[in-house]
Amino acid sequence: MVHQFAVPLAILLLVASVAPAQDSNPSAAVNSTERLARENESLRAELHALQLSVESLTERFELQEQSRSHDVVPGLMVPDQRAWQKGRYQIVPYGIGWVNIAYDTSRTQSGPFTIFAQSEDVEGEPGFSVNARSSRFGVRVSGPEIFGGETTGRLEFDFFGSTQLENRAGILLRHAYGGFIGENWRAVGGQTNDVISPLDPNMQNYTPGWGAGNLGYRRAQSRFEWWQDVPDAGRFTLQGSINQTIVTDFATDPLTGGEDAGWPTIMGRVAFRPECGRHAASPQAGCGPRAGYMPPGANTDLRPEIGFSGHIGREQVDFTTAPLADDLQFTSWSFNVDLFAPLTDRIGFQGEFFIGEVLGTFQGGIIQGIDPVLRRGIRSTGGWGEVWYHVTDKVHTHVGFGIDDPRDTDLSAGRRSQNHFWFANAVYDVTELFSIGLEVSHWKTKFVGLADGEAVRIETVMKYRF
Repeated sequence: MVHQFAVPLAILLLVASVAPAQDSNPSAAVNSTERLARENESLRAELHALQLSVESLTERFELQEQSRSHDVVPGLMVPDQRAWQKGRYQIVPYGIGWVNIAYDTSRTQSGPFTIFAQSEDVEGEPGFSVNARSSRFGVRVSGPEIFGGETTGRLEFDFFGSTQLENRAGILLRHAYGGFIGENWRAVGGQTNDVISPLDPNMQNYTPGWGAGNLGYRRAQSRFEWWQDVPDAGRFTLQGSINQTIVTDFATDPLTGGEDAGWPTIMGRVAFRPECGRHAASPQAGCGPRAGYMPPGANTDLRPEIGFSGHIGREQVDFTTAPLADDLQFTSWSFNVDLFAPLTDRIGFQGEFFIGEVLGTFQGGIIQGIDPVLRRGIRSTGGWGEVWYHVTDKVHTHVGFGIDDPRDTDLSAGRRSQNHFWFANAVYDVTELFSIGLEVSHWKTKFVGLADGEAVRIETVMKYRF
């Protein structure tokens, strides 16, 4: 708009200025002509500067219009001024500075965090750890629309990669994917969370109940999700993924090799979330945000949701010790139920159940998938449950229980036959960015042919988010 009026106005001023009064004196006419020529040259320079200024304003206006639709990255509670702008792409850095101090009455696996308690025949002494390797850093990317969906991406890592000493941490890749999000669909390619069993208990422990009832991890995948809102009913969600098959049972065994059997691992999930206010235990449930501060990515929707998921895949193992076996195959499968059930805006319940076989790579079977002696897939059943309560907008508490119970007939001597825990914690959100938590948990692990392991863990955690 500025460009349309500025140029004609400048021309009008130029014409007005070169329309001199009639002068009969030749000398005066010559002087007047020279003066007008100088003024004309000056006006031309001013007109050129004005055109450049208008072009600059127009370019800036267009860039603002392009970026305005990308001011907010979906799912992130981060002010736009923290983002990096690269053309039409917005890159938002985020992270958690995470320090935990823990005391174990008896040593647990793996020290800085707990998966199970060591047998009293192996480790009976107490343990103490101060750890900052749970800290993580990541970036989220939001971009222009392609294939009818907004471009998205994420890269995140922490410091629990391979390391020899606690103060020489290695990097562990958590998420690395790109995708598109449409009005009622999402497509993702790369490494991210499994489709199955999507919930986690709100523990202060770095590993939230893995090996003790909480199934699911992260792996490379190609994933598609679709959801549909049905009037007077609720939202139906379908999710499916094709995943890289990973064999974790023999990762440290140089004599035994695990690999995929030439087929991907397939996962799927169907879920239902009722319409706001329907099937709620109170009028507040399902209508509005949860009480208290919720970190980026947390489920802030109060509507309950129930999901059913499962997977199937094939793992292949080469046993190079007697009796020799080449390309021995095992079927990995699971059936899972997840439930998220707020009762009010301050109190609620969530939990999961699973049953399956060869679940080591999914953190099931107490991180055991294939018995190396019996050469048999390990069947297991388990789950976890949690009740949360927001005492105030800054103080919340969580109490829960979990169990993983492999079938004893699938286990050889020394293997873990049952693992269960309970936990209780209280978290104080000093600000929206900084929180302090205290957690007490009890772990008991049974073994085949060994004494049980039992430990109480007392842990305090400080987290600073950005």
